[in-house]
Amino acid sequence: MESNVAYYLLMEDGEPSTFQEALKNSDASLWMTAMQEKIEALHKNKTWDLVPLSQERKPIVIRLTTVRVVLAMCAIFDLHLEQLDVKTAFLHGDLEEEIYMLQPEGLRT
Repeated sequence: MESNVAYYLLMEDGEPSTFQEALKNSDASLWMTAMQEKIEALHKNKTWDLVPLSQERKPIVIRLTTVRVVLAMCAIFDLHLEQLDVKTAFLHGDLEEEIYMLQPEGLRT
């Protein structure tokens, strides 16, 4: 079984990657609650303004390929990987630059 862990990690669909997938997931109510909590934290901390994304700016994104490469490297080099989700970690830092993110699909403002 252990020899197949890396393979399973690379092939596992894991978390939904779109709003529509989250709604169709067996844990849809949990996904909706988690999304709502994050949106409420953004509002409460007054950390964002909804603005049109200019052509010169790019939103923050991560590609699934990047995640798979990191997992593969950990498997190849027998590295220990830990994942942590701090719900509002990025809300409390003082940034010198502006950060742009895409508005999540399904979010109504």
